[in-house]
Amino acid sequence: MSDFLTDEEKAEQIKAWLKENGMSVFVGIAIAIGGLFGYRYWQDYKLQTAEEASAIYSQVQQSHDDTIYSKVAQLKTDYASTPYAALASMIVAKKYTEKGDNASAIVELQWVVEHTSEKVTLDLAKTRLARLYIAQKQFDKASSILNETFPRSYLSITEELKGDIYFAKGEQDKAKEAYDKALLSSQGTIISFLQMKRDDLGT
Repeated sequence: MSDFLTDEEKAEQIKAWLKENGMSVFVGIAIAIGGLFGYRYWQDYKLQTAEEASAIYSQVQQSHDDTIYSKVAQLKTDYASTPYAALASMIVAKKYTEKGDNASAIVELQWVVEHTSEKVTLDLAKTRLARLYIAQKQFDKASSILNETFPRSYLSITEELKGDIYFAKGEQDKAKEAYDKALLSSQGTIISFLQMKRDDLGT
């Protein structure tokens, strides 16, 4: 029947439909437009944040004085959601270790473990943290980390660290076993120091 309506009748139908549904249509269009602009704003904000964090991280990499600590603190406070904050904490943790301040290095690495969303950074931070716990004779904490799941490529590192724990605790047979596993999974990496530790335990 609608095919036989006059133009005026069709116009009246459209007016009636708009009167009944116009508000919902308007709201739907407004939501769609708002969502589009909101998404664009969020993308622009993330890009700007990443660029700002990247600039500060570059300063951290080039810093050779104590200003590095304030820059890392700024990244952790204002740009914690970016990967640059965790990477900067890794750098400053290494500096603390070189100064013999293992306690401060542990704090930095713990922050990385708790905040990074990058799997590669997380695994590296955990192995470094375990190594520092061993140096601090906090063997239970180190063991807890090393018993977590790591990629297969980390097997040599984690087994060597387990061997270090067993050796420090006087459990030589377990240390030998762990070092042997580390050697077998080394996949051609430099193992001279690991081999020396194993040789010291005898056959």
